[in-house]
Amino acid sequence: MSNKEKTSNMDIQKVKVNDLKMKEQEMKEQELKENAFTEQVQEVKEKESENFDAIDKIDAGMANLKAMAETKNGDEPKRKLSRSTRDILKCIIVLTVIAVFAGALLGTINYLTYVDADAAIISEIASHYSVSSELVRKDESRIISQDGAKSYIEDCFVVLKAVGSVGDGTPSIGNPIDVDAIIYRAVGSGAYSGTVELLVFVSDDVVTDITVYAQEETKGIGSKALAVSHLSQYIGVNLSDVESFVKSNDGTADSDIEFISGATKTSTAVNNALNAVLYAYNNFGGAR
Repeated sequence: MSNKEKTSNMDIQKVKVNDLKMKEQEMKEQELKENAFTEQVQEVKEKESENFDAIDKIDAGMANLKAMAETKNGDEPKRKLSRSTRDILKCIIVLTVIAVFAGALLGTINYLTYVDADAAIISEIASHYSVSSELVRKDESRIISQDGAKSYIEDCFVVLKAVGSVGDGTPSIGNPIDVDAIIYRAVGSGAYSGTVELLVFVSDDVVTDITVYAQEETKGIGSKALAVSHLSQYIGVNLSDVESFVKSNDGTADSDIEFISGATKTSTAVNNALNAVLYAYNNFGGAR
């Protein structure tokens, strides 16, 4: 290889080295520019964050100042209720409205369907004796029961003797002690369901009629002891001649009562009710 050729190759290599150095310098400058840009972006972000923090602090300060101003004026600072609290309040209001409406409805139904027990019994007694309801009175003085007894007198009514009528047709009552009949509402214990309630009609010391007022005995079994065929054993008995009604199979005395086979408990309850009547009647002094 000649000297000229060697010189030419060296020149070419120098040019290549210079090109590489220039490219390397350009890359370094580009990297510096990128780093500078990244630093600038970071500085902007930091300034924005500081600005947001400052805004939050300003908002918090304004809220505190507003609350202090409201408190100073005598008003409590207003607080927004959470969604769950609002939902609970809505439920309470709705349930309250429903309860008030239901109570009013039940009260109206009760008012329209209410039956006065005393008035119903008085009406039944008046119909039984074919007299005016004005002659039927409740007499609490005749409600006499043994202490601690499970069978007792719940109510007592009397039918007064009429002596004529006034101008408007209303019966005229003479002496209030002039009693034509006494009706006991007697409760007898020992039944299958617990108790039975009877209306026992008494006139001139004698049991004239017995009707069932309330019972929950099994139909066809316990109810046999509440049938007229069984209750008729007591009808016609003079209460002033009897000390106590007792279970008996021979029926030789008025006080002997034959119980229904298969309905012994109901028969017992009926007998206990009649003994409660007997006790109340004789301890008051009869029909006087």
